[in-house]
Amino acid sequence: MTKEQPQTSSWKLKDLGYGLLGFAVGFFISFSITNAMQRDRMVGQAGTDVTARQTRDRPPDHPPIDSGATNQTTAESGSLPPGHPPIPGGSPDSAMGSMGTPPPLPSLEPHAGPGPKAEDQFKDIQVLKGLPSVEVQQIMGIMTVSLGVKCDYCHVPGSFESPHPKKEIARTMIRMVKNINKDFVGGKVNCYTCHRGSARPATQ
Repeated sequence: MTKEQPQTSSWKLKDLGYGLLGFAVGFFISFSITNAMQRDRMVGQAGTDVTARQTRDRPPDHPPIDSGATNQTTAESGSLPPGHPPIPGGSPDSAMGSMGTPPPLPSLEPHAGPGPKAEDQFKDIQVLKGLPSVEVQQIMGIMTVSLGVKCDYCHVPGSFESPHPKKEIARTMIRMVKNINKDFVGGKVNCYTCHRGSARPATQ
């Protein structure tokens, strides 16, 4: 009788091992099936959720974005607001690169260039002093393309020098880009790096 007891306990251990193995396999299979079903359901809702989130996160006065085509508003930007000075080389659309993205920003550090300085030609120049006025206009065009907006997003039509809350935000962003390019990445960052055609960066 004492010889049969170890055999019984070894069978119990085997049964316990098989039971645990069966439980683990069953759990894994049910988890995989549930996960696959949930993923399929989420994919169906993804487009609706993204659109709703983008609409909710945009500022109240943000222009509409049709079906995710973030650069669509740039097609309308050929008509400048009243009082806008002429842009050398054409409309703000000329700021759009051949691949649908704006070209790199000109240097934001003061430097010599063709024509008068920005502060000699325009009023209320603060963070772009020392740049040629032609390059400041190019920078403005690149900013409109990068944010998917028109000039009147930051400027009062017919009175471009007037104060505007978004001008202060833009100045803060220009200072940030200048600092990043100067201290960290050597001129590789511009407005489009984060904005990607939207007034509110996707990272926010």
